[in-house]
Amino acid sequence: MGFFKDRGLDPATTPVWVCAHALNQHDLGAELAGGVRSGPFVRALALADGAVSIVDENGEYFTRVWCALELYMSLVGSLRRSEHAVVTALAKPVSRGRHEGAAHVSLLEGFAVEDDGDSERKLARESEFPSDLLVRVDGFTLDAAQASRPEDLEEIKLQVGEDARTLEATLRACFLNGRLTEALLAGPEASALLDARLSDVRASHLRLLSLYFEGGATEERTHQLMAALPGTLRALLLEKAHAAVLAPAVELVRRDQLERLQLRYCDLKAQAASVLAKTLAAAPGGRLTTLDLQGNDVGNEGARALAKALPGSRSLTALSLPANSIRASGAGALAEALRVNHALRDLNLRYNDVGDGGAVSLAEALPHNKVLRNLVLSGNGIRDEGAQALADALTRNQALRNLDLQGNEIGDEGALALAEALPHNQTLQDFRLGDNRVGDGGALALAGALSHNHALQSLNLGRNERIGSKAENALRAAWVSSTVSGAPRVDAKLDMMKNT
Repeated sequence: MGFFKDRGLDPATTPVWVCAHALNQHDLGAELAGGVRSGPFVRALALADGAVSIVDENGEYFTRVWCALELYMSLVGSLRRSEHAVVTALAKPVSRGRHEGAAHVSLLEGFAVEDDGDSERKLARESEFPSDLLVRVDGFTLDAAQASRPEDLEEIKLQVGEDARTLEATLRACFLNGRLTEALLAGPEASALLDARLSDVRASHLRLLSLYFEGGATEERTHQLMAALPGTLRALLLEKAHAAVLAPAVELVRRDQLERLQLRYCDLKAQAASVLAKTLAAAPGGRLTTLDLQGNDVGNEGARALAKALPGSRSLTALSLPANSIRASGAGALAEALRVNHALRDLNLRYNDVGDGGAVSLAEALPHNKVLRNLVLSGNGIRDEGAQALADALTRNQALRNLDLQGNEIGDEGALALAEALPHNQTLQDFRLGDNRVGDGGALALAGALSHNHALQSLNLGRNERIGSKAENALRAAWVSSTVSGAPRVDAKLDMMKNT
């Protein structure tokens, strides 16, 4: 069940195939009469959307040739279209930190839901994976694999064939990110270890690489890493890498290799945003769909440069620019681009300083935009004027699904305007207004609007300390008594935490 939580999957609607049930262990001869390739194990795995390696406490999984075949099909062969995971139960639940109480840990190619796309959180979560099992991952070789039937061992090794080295390298490159990071941050004495780690990356079929460099990586080590990236890589997510990462990353975009590029806190500045923008503009229909430049201080200049690339872009669907010192003029440039852009679905401007001016510009653009689904403006110094403009936009925009205004300075006047807009909007599903200055008047206005809105599924008004208990109770009562899409609203989707 823990894996389902990590991936955000519903166990009630997500079918799972257990490989141990694929073969009748009491009649293997009949089951495999046509050979391994035509047997039920391979046929069933070929139909799956992904695979999960459930590893026992002794790591015996990594000694069995049938498990090696599963890894091969998932990491190198016909199943490479989906992400793989390695999961194990813990002898004792985690006793500290944000993962306290967890009874399992997953090594994922991508991110768990709780990682929220953050490489540092991923590293912390996966650090709980037992070190003795990581040794098994590190030491995995196809040559050492075993099988109950010698003929199965021979046939599976023959099927993997010359891809054995690729399989071994891909397993290590996918699931030993922490050890790769350690080698990249170590001193000259670890050069041999680093060479081995980078050799695995180079020889692998790695699709996603996520690394967090606590304290930052040197220019030399950054160049070494970038030079080792394989042609199969589709997502590069680095945090606190050296600014030297820019040129090779841009080259990967120019070659139309990457689908996702995330360079957080890499000290890139406005010039880097301009270089990336020119690369995007030169290939408006390229492969890149997601660009995340959080924490690079690109400022208004960088925002304006990226905005120039948006009108013609047909591929970029998500642009994330949190903590980049973007003010009203930068937000205004992005707003102008939204008027004519037909691809961007997600825009994240969290922790900037767009203020009311930027909010008004974005609000004026929203009625002209038919594709933007998610807009994050939390922590931007927006007050009632900006909230009122956004409220007006909600009455004329039927595309936005999620609006995040947390951590601003919106009071009752802004909340009242937003409440008046809700009955006229039947598309917004997730609205976040927590950590503002909303009081009883704003809360009661929102409560009154709920009976006339049947789309909103989630509402966050937590940490608005001016909301008293009576207004909070009235809002809770209105929430559970109203409906969304004909069904009662879910109580857990109303967040009023620490209001009184």
